Amino acid sequence: MLNSSSNTIHDNDQVILWLTKDQLSLIRVEKDKLFQNKFGSFRHADMIGRNFGDKLSSTNNRGFIHLLKPSAELWTLALPHRTQILYNTDISFIMTTLNIKPGSRVIESGTGSGSFSHSVARTIGKRGQLHSFEYHQSRSEKARLEFSDHGLSDIISVYHRDSCKDGFTSELHNSIDSVFLDLPMPWLAIPHAKQALRKDKTSRICCFSPCIEQVLKTITSLNANGFTNVTMYEVLTKNYDTSYTHLPTVTDATHKLKAVLHKKETRRQQQIAASQKKLEEKTGESAQVEEAEEVKQTEQTEQTEKTEQTKSPERAERPQRNQNKRKLGAAQEASNASNANNANDANDADDTSASASASTRLLSRPFMDTRGHTSYLTFASLLPDLCDSATDKEEKAETDEGVVDKMLE
Repeated sequence: MLNSSSNTIHDNDQVILWLTKDQLSLIRVEKDKLFQNKFGSFRHADMIGRNFGDKLSSTNNRGFIHLLKPSAELWTLALPHRTQILYNTDISFIMTTLNIKPGSRVIESGTGSGSFSHSVARTIGKRGQLHSFEYHQSRSEKARLEFSDHGLSDIISVYHRDSCKDGFTSELHNSIDSVFLDLPMPWLAIPHAKQALRKDKTSRICCFSPCIEQVLKTITSLNANGFTNVTMYEVLTKNYDTSYTHLPTVTDATHKLKAVLHKKETRRQQQIAASQKKLEEKTGESAQVEEAEEVKQTEQTEQTEKTEQTKSPERAERPQRNQNKRKLGAAQEASNASNANNANDANDADDTSASASASTRLLSRPFMDTRGHTSYLTFASLLPDLCDSATDKEEKAETDEGVVDKMLE
């Protein structure tokens, strides 16, 4: 599955269907079958001949999915969970710190759902070997079938064995580059891991533990068994949503504020008009009486003014001159207001053109929901046993000298 080099989908190929970013599904393409989900029905026959990465529409053209080539990362997101799994963030950090590379020999204790196993198998390649131990018989059998179905049987060897109690097989002693323990009580398996690790070079171990109490016991066991460089990490991720968006300029903000103020003023005028209408309906007759009184008072005022004009011609001309001045002032104010409106319209036009020419920006912001704590990762190194190596060389030299002496005799 992970070693396919073809970019075209064929019959009997495995394909990962991308439904949403949180929902993926692995299928084996068979031309007579139909895949159905909430986005519609999808014929396997329509997938054959397409390239990995293509978008496939449903039979009624109302939904679609993407056809992706299987990889270790996608398998981690699509696999059926038999146990708690490791996700790509922890996996990449573990493999880098353990220095797992092509040709490495690795022990994994706690196969589980096989998430970590697929990533290790892809990295070590056909020149490497992964020995995966699982104490639960049903899970070990399912994992063995999955690895065979994915074409990884030559790289991964699955053992049904309790590594905490029975340790690792004797043929693995002093031959392993790295050990990964995903166990409830990893401190019980550390002495067995020391036997399996190589003594002619620096080898490494990692323990995956959800609780800090497990970490404390693990560190105690690592120190007691001669491991060095003991460190503990917690890996957390923060995902970001990246998109192009139009940032509002000062002009945009000004227009928006003007629109809000205009809307408020319109609503206020409507409320005033409604209140006046309601008041007029309630007062009815009293309003008519007040109006009659105002008319009468106006007539009396006009009669008084006529009498005064008759007595003094100059006083009669004064109101006319005042009225002409008021008309002239009103005309001047109207002219100024018109000029101001024209200037504002010109500014608005300039602002609009400037706003239209503003370019979009690429923005990135963190998602509100992020994956929290998974587990603590405890790493340690086992240095080469130089003293034992020197002793072995001396014993070998003495043996060789004895053989030479016997031959001379």
